Order: sequence, then structure tokens, then C-alpha cells
Amino acid sequence: MKNKRRNLFFTVSFVLSVLSLFILILSKNSDTYAAFFNKTLAAFLRNALLSISNRVPFSLFELLLCLAPAFFVFFLYLLKTAKGKYVMKRFFSALAVFLLLFSLSINTFFISFDTKENYSVSDFTESDICFALSYLKDKINACGMVAYQDAGELSSSLFSAFSRLKAPELILTREAPVIKKIKNEALASRLGILGIYSPVTSEINVNFSAPEYTACFSAAHEMAHLFGVAREGEACFFGYLASLETNKSGIVYSAYLSAFEALFLEFYSKNPALASEIYASLSDAAKNDLQSYRDYYFKHHGALTDTADKINGELLDLAAPNKNADYGFFTKLLINRILSENLSN
Repeated sequence: MKNKRRNLFFTVSFVLSVLSLFILILSKNSDTYAAFFNKTLAAFLRNALLSISNRVPFSLFELLLCLAPAFFVFFLYLLKTAKGKYVMKRFFSALAVFLLLFSLSINTFFISFDTKENYSVSDFTESDICFALSYLKDKINACGMVAYQDAGELSSSLFSAFSRLKAPELILTREAPVIKKIKNEALASRLGILGIYSPVTSEINVNFSAPEYTACFSAAHEMAHLFGVAREGEACFFGYLASLETNKSGIVYSAYLSAFEALFLEFYSKNPALASEIYASLSDAAKNDLQSYRDYYFKHHGALTDTADKINGELLDLAAPNKNADYGFFTKLLINRILSENLSN
């Protein structure tokens, strides 16, 4: 009876993984199928997982990561002590667990990569970028220095803001996610992680040891992932829009300053003198915040950070092999939105 249950477990896991791959292939070749699966199967799974993880006071994702090495060592021990046919039985039991996690990741996250529309983005002139950067600078200076707020309030504010955006790409969960603090902040900082979304637990984890202003925008970015926006550039853009929609000074300041930082780096490569001139006219509070992030980054940056960035880039290329998958697409969407808003006013 035990062997039959083990064989059934592997068979079910294998069939689910094959079906998941089939769904993924369909989604990659048809936006219609991608949208359908993302609004039905993926949304159902994300809601189910969120209803569980929200009621756990710690990060299930971090717990899984911590237990993974122990499980691997235990698995090797079981293989070593097994005899004859039991070696393969234990191997296939472990493989079944891996296949289930693999299927879950596909259906909760990777399908959503191809559900987004290509926004109208043009080739911008240097003056366009300069205007957008100056616009963000003025908005930041108007905000003044604003401190970070409570994580619960941050979650509810962003969740309400995302629901008001009424964007067809967003597939909201039934409840607001609990924003959880990354426990191993030292390792997260060395890996260059400000926030992370876990598709196998539907959790948002934020590194609160990073400079204060980064937390709000990191949470908004990861929440966009939870709502089906998996491409990094678009997640930044929707996180930016939702942050402004909250009308909460701390969240708005975080979005404007994070957007300014991304656009400044791009413009500096084109016109260092003018970019530096705009930067110099930032408020002292904003410049101190940006400097604190540079200090934080270079303090923790190393080979481990580069490796993590490379792995993340490879995963993005694998899941969304197009120009809209990278962070650079965020600045294009950002400039387009700023120019459009100011032309209409």
C-alpha cells in the first residue's frame, strides 16, 4: 500500500509538470491563452497561497530556503543508506516534490510574463530625458524629507492604489498581502536584494536594513509581481504608478526618488555635465538619501552580488526573452508617461 501511494504521488507530480509545461508553451505562443490562464489558474493559485502565507507571522519562503540544504543532506543520506530498488524509490519521491514546486512556479509566475501589452514607447531625445529628470527633481523637492511608515499601512495603501489603477494587466488578490521583513538582512544585502516576491508562497519580503526610502518602492514593485506583472521593467512602472496613486507622502517620495535615480544613471551616460547640474539642485535630504544608498551598495557589493545579478538576468531572459523584460524598459515607460502627462496639461 505504501509503495502504491508513493508511485501515485510521483505519477500525479509528473503529470502536473507536463501539463504545466504545455500551458507555458501555449502561453508563450498566444497572448490570449496567457491572459486566460493568468486570470484563472494563476490567480486561483496565488490567492490560495496568499491566504495561507498571510496567516503565518514569518516568511515561509525564507523558511524553505533555510531548510533546503538540510533536506538535500537528508536526501543524500537516504540514498546512501537505501539498498537495491529502494534507492530509485527514494529518488523518485524527492523528484516528485521538486516537480510539484516546479509546476507551482510556472503556474503562479512564469505564465504572466507574456500577458502584458507593449506600451507606446518612442525613441527619446536628450532634451526629453532632461525634461523628465528635471520634472522628477521638482517633484522630489516639493515632497521634502519623509520618513518610512508602518508596513501594515504601506500594504493597505498600495493594495488600494493598485485597485484604483484599473489596469487590465493587473489581477488583484482577494486580500492585501502582508509585507514581511527579510530576517537574514545581511545575506540579502550581500546579494543586492531590496525586495523579493516568492511565487511558491505568494509572499512579499522587503529588506528593511537598506536605506529607508527604498522600502516603499520595493514593496510596490514586488506587489506588482503578485498581481501578475512579472516583467521587471513593467513591475517598476506599475509600482511607480501605484505609489503615486496612494497620495501618501512617504510612498510618493520613495517612488519619485527611485525613479530619479534610475533615470539619472541613464542620462549621466549621455550628458554628465547637465545630469550633474540637475542633481546638484536636488534637496539636501534627497541627496543624503541617494548617498546613503550608494554607501550601502558599495559596502555590500562583491562577487556574490554580481553572481546573484547574473542568475536573476538569466532567469529573466529564460522566462521573458524580449526587450520589455529588463529594468531599462522602466525608464522608457517613465519618460513616456511624464511627457504624455505634461503635453496634455
